[in-house]
Amino acid sequence: MATLTIASALCMCAAGGITASADALYAAYPEAADFTKKAVFTALSDFTADGENYAFADGRTINVLSEGNLTVYEADKTVARLEYGGSALYYADETGAVYDLKNAAASFTMPEIKTDFKTGEYSRYDLLGDVIKYTDLQNDTVTALEGNFSALKQYGDTLYAIKGNEVCKISGTDVLPFSAELEYFYDCAAEHGVNIGDTAEKLKDYSLKFVTLQAGAYRTEIDLKALDGEKFVLKGATEKLDKNVSALLLCYTGNAAIVSVGDSAYITLNDPSFLNETEIDCYTEAEFKTATVTGNRIYASPYVIIGTSALFPATGAVVKVLHKLEPKGVLGSVFYEVEYTDGEQTKKGYVSDGFLTEYIFDDKEPTEHPDPMHSDKNDIKTVLLILLIVILVLAAAAYLLFIGVPRRGKRNKDKDKQ
Repeated sequence: MATLTIASALCMCAAGGITASADALYAAYPEAADFTKKAVFTALSDFTADGENYAFADGRTINVLSEGNLTVYEADKTVARLEYGGSALYYADETGAVYDLKNAAASFTMPEIKTDFKTGEYSRYDLLGDVIKYTDLQNDTVTALEGNFSALKQYGDTLYAIKGNEVCKISGTDVLPFSAELEYFYDCAAEHGVNIGDTAEKLKDYSLKFVTLQAGAYRTEIDLKALDGEKFVLKGATEKLDKNVSALLLCYTGNAAIVSVGDSAYITLNDPSFLNETEIDCYTEAEFKTATVTGNRIYASPYVIIGTSALFPATGAVVKVLHKLEPKGVLGSVFYEVEYTDGEQTKKGYVSDGFLTEYIFDDKEPTEHPDPMHSDKNDIKTVLLILLIVILVLAAAAYLLFIGVPRRGKRNKDKDKQ
């Protein structure tokens, strides 16, 4: 019983060289051509197709190419034949036993091997041993195609055959390489990593810019909160854009550009074929001209991470509000562009909505203006006068209480008379 395991496509094909600079002092993003590789085989025995899906048997591996991606399966026996049945792929070993890619033994029956094909009205091909004979039925001529061929197959109106360790297309007497369908996406950014270089410093050296990433550009999501290593921490696989995308430019570094869309940051190749600076009308008039910062930081760009922090601590700083920036599908939230003072320098930065107040806090002690007629003697006289008044009031209250309360002897005499 054969068992199949998915293996990395990167291990099965020769690694391609990356043309971007590997100098660790600079960020280095792969060139566009580095993301495309061509499948290379060493013991190609069979192939099959199902629409845009192609499968190739190479010794004990099955290479499946679909929509520009390569998935490699590994069997514990040599794969002799491949065939699609419905949407499932099956293989047979050298004994003829059939298996599928998920289970072990399969009940699928491999079709009989065909060695003769007719294309069009006047073309016939016959695989005789390792020779293909082409017959022009209109002119009644026979031509032997040069090469050691095997696995002659027809899909649609196209005839294919294996020649050595390559798949070829056959048209008339021409044997053409089957190349485009063998190319697949290779995430060399994830495989080799991307140098951080001087990104941390460049994130603080900023002026507001927007860019358009062109369709066909590659971008890799990165974690800008982790810039203390040599390589970027990748948050996702590299993707190839199928349409233009607007983004906020955070900085240029090395051969790359760091951009953001909403709360996600990406690194991409700084190439005019794939990236262009553009203008986005995101300015609106702010509700106030001067404000106090209630948050703890002012940022160098409208992208909030410690790496873009330009002033800390910033709580209580009084700033001049220049503009209000609305998201427009690019920024993660509303920001205010402010002018602030850092030491003796006047700089421009950004504060997220909700961390500014129009109220200007005045934390200075009130200035005292002494009375020129004031003296300590006057204060003593005032205190003595107040004490004298208090004593007189208390004495009067005690006298009234005394005369208002009848004596006990008098109360007894009155009682006897009654």
